[in-house]
Amino acid sequence: MRRGDPWRGRLAGGGHVRKLPEKLELARWIGHAWAVRVLLCVGGGIAAFKACEAARLLVKAGAEVRCALTPAAQRFVTPLTFHALTGNAVATGLWDGGGSDPTILAAGHVSLADWAGVAVIAPATADLLAKLRAGLADDVVTATLLAIEPRLWIAAPAMNERMWRSPATQENVRALAERGVRFLGPAEGEMAERSHVGPGRMVEAQEIASAALRALGPRDLEGIAVLVTAGPTREALDPVRYLSNPSSGRMGFAVAEAARDRGAEVTLIAGPTEVAPPAGVRVQGSPRRMRRGGSHSPPSTSAPWCSSSPPPSWWSASGRVGTSAASSTSR
Repeated sequence: MRRGDPWRGRLAGGGHVRKLPEKLELARWIGHAWAVRVLLCVGGGIAAFKACEAARLLVKAGAEVRCALTPAAQRFVTPLTFHALTGNAVATGLWDGGGSDPTILAAGHVSLADWAGVAVIAPATADLLAKLRAGLADDVVTATLLAIEPRLWIAAPAMNERMWRSPATQENVRALAERGVRFLGPAEGEMAERSHVGPGRMVEAQEIASAALRALGPRDLEGIAVLVTAGPTREALDPVRYLSNPSSGRMGFAVAEAARDRGAEVTLIAGPTEVAPPAGVRVQGSPRRMRRGGSHSPPSTSAPWCSSSPPPSWWSASGRVGTSAASSTSR
């Protein structure tokens, strides 16, 4: 990297991240400390507060994060908040020179676009999605994104459920997806207006951070189906009693998350645990339930068997692909 480069920096954080342990090795996989560069574009919605947590998680996971805020976003969260969380100046407008304010980024939107390895749009409001589909560039966020390939965008929509279901919004989402934009959510639940429930909530910050880091990581397991078992097993003695073990499932969940991040199609057979399974993997309670379920079928027999226990009868060892995952033990 050239001396004097305004984006020159080192990998932030380095401490243990409880839910993203394997992400600390991401820069080592890529080979350059400055390769983990996430541009967080914040739209104007009440879900903007989740973007603060996403920025914090990304920094703790070892990414260098820079933020760009729309004028509407600055009415919900301040640039100072993101400056404190990331340690970097924040882009707030096309005409802001920064002046004497160290929290405001003085560099132009093209330089910011050149710097970014991946662009995360959170929250992606209905207005912001419409502008991006039309190619408008009337603020620092839309102008910067217009200079970044859509395949490098990750959008996390957030809006009222009626706005999400609007034909105009759905048409905008389809058009952006056809250009290569990846969408996270939206999730279903209670809206900011308590009387409204449905799809439109922005996904949690943990899922946003995981998706951003996943986009920058290696994809050497693309096209491979991986089967992981995790958590305790229960063998019924009678309708009341059963034999079990105290497995937490944490190791199996970490294996599933790591395989997912490297491009694999992951099926997770999980016993009863208190740990939330990772997002982006297909979760089944047991092989028996998997066989009974009408909408889910057993994974391909090419899936590696990731457990210390023998595989079920429907899994064929002869079709196994890969050996490293097959020796993993889920605890």
